[in-house]
Amino acid sequence: VYPATEGQSSSHRQLERRPQGLPVDLRTSPLKRVFKSSGATADEVEAMRAALDAANIEFEERPGSVFGGGQAGLWVADVEAARRAQTVISAAQAEWVERVRRDPQSVETTSIFGTNKAILWWLLIVVVILNLMWFSALF
Repeated sequence: VYPATEGQSSSHRQLERRPQGLPVDLRTSPLKRVFKSSGATADEVEAMRAALDAANIEFEERPGSVFGGGQAGLWVADVEAARRAQTVISAAQAEWVERVRRDPQSVETTSIFGTNKAILWWLLIVVVILNLMWFSALF
């Protein structure tokens, strides 16, 4: 585990990446994910970090995969810490939802496709057109 860098709280750590090919069974791992950050906005993730910091719960953050999913999120060391953290995260998420409902323009929306949504739509259209042309040539 890396020490906290400048700008990070002392309870926020980055996990050291495991070498490729080593299996990790997350069902038996002592770490427990308390917040899944893939699909969440940067503001929401920061709010969850701040809530855990305010409650003095030590946590680690794992980045998402290349495609934005994977095990991205905030993780704690054991089951007891996970129970405490879930209470804090639940309250923070309720507060977050209320904030977004009051002022929807205050948050940046995210997509499972990230910032490449337009490119993916154009690619989808091109693939559909090519398939239609191919099917029409068969019949």
